[in-house]
Amino acid sequence: SDLDSIRALFNEKEKELSVAVAKVDELTRQLEELRRGRVQPAPPSAHELDKLRRELMNGRLSAQRAALGARQEEMRSIDR
Repeated sequence: SDLDSIRALFNEKEKELSVAVAKVDELTRQLEELRRGRVQPAPPSAHELDKLRRELMNGRLSAQRAALGARQEEMRSIDR
């Protein structure tokens, strides 16, 4: 039925989001380890690049969270 296919799609997207969040967490951990391991300060361009990467990851994560919230709301409205 339509409800089953919507639930299956929702579950698939929820898993994709979980994988994406785990990937961001892992990359953030790796970045912190790299920063701690540096003896010399990073050049300004590397700092700017790190800042841009964080902004991009945060933007993607925010978009995925918003999409998940919209899907959850849609599922709640369907279940009513």
